[in-house]
Amino acid sequence: MSAAPVSLWAYAIEVYTRPGVKERLLKLQDRYYLDVNILLWCLWCGRYGFGFEADEVEAIFEGVRDMSLHAVKPLRNVRRFLSSPREGFTDAEFCALRDEVLRLEITAEEMVLRRLGQLTEAAADPNPELGDMQLRAERLFTLAREAMDRPTMIADEEGPLSPAALFASVCRQAEDEGP
Repeated sequence: MSAAPVSLWAYAIEVYTRPGVKERLLKLQDRYYLDVNILLWCLWCGRYGFGFEADEVEAIFEGVRDMSLHAVKPLRNVRRFLSSPREGFTDAEFCALRDEVLRLEITAEEMVLRRLGQLTEAAADPNPELGDMQLRAERLFTLAREAMDRPTMIADEEGPLSPAALFASVCRQAEDEGP
């Protein structure tokens, strides 16, 4: 199998820093329990023409599930806990600790994204000539939602703030510019 022209990690960094993307991805994570790393994977796969069926998506995710569950998510929870001052501790102490946890969280996310990229490139060849990046990314988003471990959500499945609508807006921004 061959590699995409841009690694998933490099693509994720570039797309995540675009105006509005971070906020929408975090809303999808915080409100709908969707993993930002998986969402970035959907965008990258859509951009570079990786296409998968549901069983293939599940197999790729299985390769990072434990790392996400036992490293990335707990580090994120600790960092969020450290975002509020605690009585008896100085702000400087909390900031230093929070910054160190953030560094570890980003390292864990990088490991997950690099592994997702490896698993993807081992499973299929990229084909960026396929056209309609958004359509491919949204299809993978649908498959990813089914494969992710998250609580069942009953409300907010339609409308401008639904997961699909938020992801579609991120797709448009990812498609407009970029690597």
